[in-house]
Amino acid sequence: MEPILPDRACSDPEGPRPLTRLSVLNAGLWMIAFVIMAVVLGLSLGPEPPLESLPFGDNVPHAIAYVGLSSSYLLAAVWAPVRGPGRWPSAASPILLGLAGFGIGLEILQGFTERTPDHVDALTNTAGVAIGAVGWLLLRRRLDV
Repeated sequence: MEPILPDRACSDPEGPRPLTRLSVLNAGLWMIAFVIMAVVLGLSLGPEPPLESLPFGDNVPHAIAYVGLSSSYLLAAVWAPVRGPGRWPSAASPILLGLAGFGIGLEILQGFTERTPDHVDALTNTAGVAIGAVGWLLLRRRLDV
């Protein structure tokens, strides 16, 4: 695999470091994970979005957000197709517990804003984390040879 060189000059005296496709993949996975977390944080603590008119209220959007959150962090940190093990290959459980705690904590923090905390939302967030983990595990078992 031929390295991709950055366009701008580097302050390293040895010249610019080459970027590989894997380093670009890693950076992209982390960026996606951080963006999803920022969006979840903003939507959770900002003004209430008008989701109550949906057939299942806001439960489906909560679950989808946390599926994306957990799967993106697992792909970035633990294992991803093509790359294999990530920076923290044995950290799946702490990451999942942390994300479940993040979802529960955001629901508690809503009590200090104009929003109302909802235990069903906290459970839905946790279920989304679990569903994302199951999807990631199935992908890993299928593709990790």
